[in-house]
Amino acid sequence: MKLHAMVACFGILSITVGEVWAEQALGLSESVRLAEGRAMSLMAQDKAADAAKQMAVSAGQLPDPMLELGLEDLPISGPSAYSLTKEAMTRKTIGLSQAFPSKEKRMAKADVFEQQAQLAGAQKAQLAVAVRTQTALSWLTVYYQQQIAQLLQQQADYLQSVALSVSAAYRGGKAKQSDVFSAELAVTKVQEQIAEQQNLVKNSRILLSRWVGERAFSQTLVSEPVLGRFDLPSDLLGRLSQQADIQLMTVAQSVAQAQANVARQEKQADWTWSVAYGWRAPEYGDLVSVGVSIPLQWNQSMRQDREWHSSTLKISEISDQKEEALRELRAQVLQQQSTVESNRQRLQWYADRLVPLAEKNTLAAQAEYAGAKGELATIFAAKNAEVQLKIEQAKLSLETAKLWAMLNYLLPT
Repeated sequence: MKLHAMVACFGILSITVGEVWAEQALGLSESVRLAEGRAMSLMAQDKAADAAKQMAVSAGQLPDPMLELGLEDLPISGPSAYSLTKEAMTRKTIGLSQAFPSKEKRMAKADVFEQQAQLAGAQKAQLAVAVRTQTALSWLTVYYQQQIAQLLQQQADYLQSVALSVSAAYRGGKAKQSDVFSAELAVTKVQEQIAEQQNLVKNSRILLSRWVGERAFSQTLVSEPVLGRFDLPSDLLGRLSQQADIQLMTVAQSVAQAQANVARQEKQADWTWSVAYGWRAPEYGDLVSVGVSIPLQWNQSMRQDREWHSSTLKISEISDQKEEALRELRAQVLQQQSTVESNRQRLQWYADRLVPLAEKNTLAAQAEYAGAKGELATIFAAKNAEVQLKIEQAKLSLETAKLWAMLNYLLPT
């Protein structure tokens, strides 16, 4: 009876997925902020945008003039062969030529680069969403894997205390040797589970360190109130057009439109003007030449018109892809919202019914054993069932938290 009373004294150690206070703590919001500050890909997109803006300035200018140096009408046979002074038409020339694309064409080309700068900005927003989302998913994985590890450790502590009491009772002749072995076996099984779980936590921290650096290893993760509620962003479905992938397609349409404008302007040929000065022998007068070169677009229907039509089809292509992406995104968000709501109800069921019943079952098993009406194995089974139920609760919380993070970080800030 003394052994039974000692075992009955052990309470049920429960764990609440709440705030874990430490001298140094790393919260979800802080992790996301750190990851954004460390992301080199975001800095790269800033440089890409600046590079496009620089090209826009260049594209708006006239082409560089061409310096032309020449020797014309040099005889290569007869008595005047290779003489620069004997033939009246032999002359040394220097000249300049300049192409004059229209201002509209130059502005159209500059606009392509301006739109590409906007595209780089949209790509940065897309990458920022990915960084925030992946950081949140990594943080949540570490946080809930730690909760599972703590549950297993508390189970091990509980079983270790029971094993010590049973061992003491056996030495006093008040317990069976089989109970001693059963207790030791139960402790060993949980310790093996703890080792496996600790490896999962370690690997999860390694993944988190990809985003936040060494703080993933040196700091305790601290909970945030939202993890208990999983509140979803308001009017998310009405703002899906702001989602980064959709915005990227919108800007890509603008780039395609700018390129189509350039193709339309290419139907207007660029004129190139030139002027040259020619020196002849002293007894002959010098000469000046003025000329213009005009491309003959004699086959526009098969060249320039085709290029312009191709560029307009690209706009329609992106528009169709954007509409399809919106439909898919809407369906995905609806599914995720539905799953989050369902999981929230299930988590409430765990909190209100399943976990309390499991704890009561463990208490009942302890009471029966204390009254010599039950077996020690029944206590172990009840405690294991209780802990496994809490682990299922933590895993469901992790699944829900990941869905919440994907929805919460779906739109750019």
